[in-house]
Amino acid sequence: MKDQITADFEATRAAVAGAKDHPRVLFLLSVGSGRMLASGANTAADAVIEMAGGQNVFSSFENYKPVNTEALVAAAPDYVLAMTRPGMDPSDDIRALPGIELTPAGKNDRIIAMDGQALLGFGPRTAASIRELARRIGPLTD
Repeated sequence: MKDQITADFEATRAAVAGAKDHPRVLFLLSVGSGRMLASGANTAADAVIEMAGGQNVFSSFENYKPVNTEALVAAAPDYVLAMTRPGMDPSDDIRALPGIELTPAGKNDRIIAMDGQALLGFGPRTAASIRELARRIGPLTD
């Protein structure tokens, strides 16, 4: 199993290595009550975005921090990534955030919701989830 997971990570890494575009991705941990908690550098979400061939729009700060509408618009994400949980998909809540419609992600309805445990848990499903994210944001086209 370890060899298969390692091979999955390496295959994804090799596939996105030659990508010409590295889309700007915003990871939102939560959007409750209209408050956005975004991923900065040195987080699992930051690592996943990079492995999928994207750029974290908030790599200028570390950990998870609240961001306001002005910061969201200024970050200009091409995609917004969030986690699904059993029985909960945050996509509509994200679409309703003030300012989201002013970003490339909002204008093009590029909201991606993925299984949080599979994507960020760094377990047996993570490599496949990163590959799926890479396909959805564009660096991986196979």
